[in-house]
This record gives sequence, C-alpha cells and structure tokens, in this order.
Amino acid sequence: MVGDGGDQDCDGIDGTDADGDGYAADWSGGEDCDDEDEATYPGAEEVPSDGIDQDCDGSDWVPYSAVSAGYHHNCALDPSGGIECWGYDSYGQVSDAPTGSGYTAVSAGGDHSCVLDPSGGIECWGSDSYGQVSDAP
Repeated sequence: MVGDGGDQDCDGIDGTDADGDGYAADWSGGEDCDDEDEATYPGAEEVPSDGIDQDCDGSDWVPYSAVSAGYHHNCALDPSGGIECWGYDSYGQVSDAPTGSGYTAVSAGGDHSCVLDPSGGIECWGSDSYGQVSDAP
C-alpha cells in the first residue's frame, strides 16, 4: 500500500514514481508535484516565469538578487545574473542593457546604468553626455 513505509515494487520509493526521477507522486504520499515530468521534483532547479513549478514549492518565481533605482528607470539582476531594466528609455538606459548573464552587481544612474560583468569588468549604457559610459574602466 502506498504511503505505508513499504516499497512494494522494489524501486526504492514508498509511493508511485511514474517518471523515474526518484520522487513519489504527491497523490501517492510523495512530494513530486508532477509525476509525468522527470525534471520536476522537490529541489529541482527552477526556471523562472516559464509557467512550470520545477521545484514543487508552489511557485514559478525565483527571487532577484539586486535592484537599483535610477532617475526615471530601474534595473535588476535576475536569478541567472541577467539584467532587466524598465521605465523611461530616452537614452537607451532600458533598451541598451546587456543581454548576457553572470553579472554580479547593477547600479542605475540618472540616465545611464552600469553592471559588474562576470570577469569583474564594468559595462555601462545609456546617456554618455559626461563620459559616464565611454570612460568606464
């Protein structure tokens, strides 16, 4: 019987594990919230905002690691270290944001923003009226 502490089918799990990911289906007393997808189980890496709760925590959300408010725009680091900016875009301070990942810090200025890239370098974009973008080290 499922959930009785026994392993009747000798798969090492007390419950039904149809997808073979090592976690019994929640309906059978286990913790796997989708026993038809082997990439969905408690502790799996969450892919943010894809409509699937890979880690079975009841949410498809992953927290951002940093946020910075500029004059009329904001930027944040997403879970992969990618940059997301929103707001007023008169100087490209939103649309010109880098598209890579692995960034470690972000700072939004008046009409420009900067990030620390994965190698420790600085990348800036937006208004360059005083060299704040082109003169970045």
